Amino acid sequence: MSISEREASNRNNAAIAEQQQQYERQVARNVDSAMTECSQLDEYVKRLDAAARQPQEMYSQDRLRSERHAARDKRFRLGCQ
Repeated sequence: MSISEREASNRNNAAIAEQQQQYERQVARNVDSAMTECSQLDEYVKRLDAAARQPQEMYSQDRLRSERHAARDKRFRLGCQ
């Protein structure tokens, strides 16, 4: 391998390493945002449960049940624990 080929290879390797680091940073940000969203959904479900324990009209209970179901489905799609 000539000197110029070695230098080109080193530049290529450095570019690939930088791309990998950017990807890893992006994945870390996504995991953090997903965890934040999971905790927000947990709190939302708790608020819905508290509201559902209060006496109210049947259509209100149905709406709360529907919203809780949608929030739990979203938690599942996100892979929340």
